[in-house]
Amino acid sequence: MMNDWTEFKGAPMKVSMLSPWVTLGTKKDFYLNAKALDILGLPDTVRFFFDSARNIIGIRKVISTAANAFPVKKEERGSGTAGRIEASPFCTAFSIKPPYRIAFQDIHVDDDGMMILNLTTATRINGRKAWTRGRQNVKTPAI
Repeated sequence: MMNDWTEFKGAPMKVSMLSPWVTLGTKKDFYLNAKALDILGLPDTVRFFFDSARNIIGIRKVISTAANAFPVKKEERGSGTAGRIEASPFCTAFSIKPPYRIAFQDIHVDDDGMMILNLTTATRINGRKAWTRGRQNVKTPAI
């Protein structure tokens, strides 16, 4: 019997503290490392956007008095300041329900200051240990 193999074109995920790192957990909280906060402009508050046709999330820095602004709760870590955004209302409104913590790939900020997070290419990570201890255990495609 012949097997019909398709070669996997990826590689193990290696996250550097010099690269932006954003995750979304089952409680609908976004976690951003210091580099991700930096490329977003070190926001105190952000606004969320969703493109359902492309299955992408947008995050943009806004002033704290802006309508629909979500606070970024910051905490000092060994590698700098990390941020957490409680985004349950946003996720619920757009039926974004990750069954496990996911990590976004190819994170960038466009010319309009929008951080682009693609749900299609996000990968599953195994629990909080991945966030706190090196992030080497990323394995399977997410949603």
